[in-house]
Amino acid sequence: EIKHWLYNNLLLGVYRCGLATSQEQYDESNHRVTTVLDKANVILEKRGFLAGQQLTFLDVWLFVILFRFDEAYRALFKINNRTIYQMPGLMDFVKDIYHVKGIKEVCLMDEIKKQCFLLGSMRRFIVPRGGTFMQIVETTNTD
Repeated sequence: EIKHWLYNNLLLGVYRCGLATSQEQYDESNHRVTTVLDKANVILEKRGFLAGQQLTFLDVWLFVILFRFDEAYRALFKINNRTIYQMPGLMDFVKDIYHVKGIKEVCLMDEIKKQCFLLGSMRRFIVPRGGTFMQIVETTNTD
């Protein structure tokens, strides 16, 4: 069940928002994305991982989406009614995984944004500077 709503409503949802050709399509996709973010936030606040007490593939999948969300997806796909850094369950989850040995070194936000905004069919040619998200991610939950 988690895989289904994560894939169909969040992963595909962000792309559907960006590729929507009508306000109705955008609104429906945006609603699905925000509903999943809210649901995941509640789950992660209660138990730390999506499917229980240990890290699974689904958690890694969610991490990749959340890590890109505020700095890239919000601007590129016009999903501006939620920010991960303002959702405590999601933000703590991202920070915890980001600080696992070896993860930080491969999470290169500048490269992610360059790929999102300078390559592909949706290129914008200007890479947004970013905001608070990476400053918060860099801190640990014990700071």
